[in-house]
Amino acid sequence: MISEKVGNLLIAPVQGIIHQCNCFHIMGGGIAVQIKQLYPTAYLADLQTVCGDAKKLGTFSMAKIKNKYIFNLYGQFDLCSGRQTSYDALYNGLLSIRAYAKHNNIKTLGIPKNLGCGLGGGSWSIVYAIISEVFKDSDTEIEIYRLTD
Repeated sequence: MISEKVGNLLIAPVQGIIHQCNCFHIMGGGIAVQIKQLYPTAYLADLQTVCGDAKKLGTFSMAKIKNKYIFNLYGQFDLCSGRQTSYDALYNGLLSIRAYAKHNNIKTLGIPKNLGCGLGGGSWSIVYAIISEVFKDSDTEIEIYRLTD
């Protein structure tokens, strides 16, 4: 089930947060910079991956902070202009996170509205369709957060 909520995803009562990362350890904008500041262990998990490795696309790194999982989904290679979000990488990364959530009994995952659409340049209608497809038969509830109405 997918629901939309208004509020701050970073403090939301979800078991896990999914956000999109690039492959170069740069969490300098969007929600990523906020995650880096609030959950530095998530940034450290990113630093454990190979910088600039395109093979990370469609995978994730993860940090568990107390009872919350932060998933760094590698859905874009770098930070050039134009669309950087790879829809295939986003789809594959979400599939992997879905499997991880099922195996670890994670029942709620929060996703920022416009995941991969701001700095990543993706289309929200396409990204939303990907999220819907990946989680359509899942036991994990997806909560999409936007900050304001």
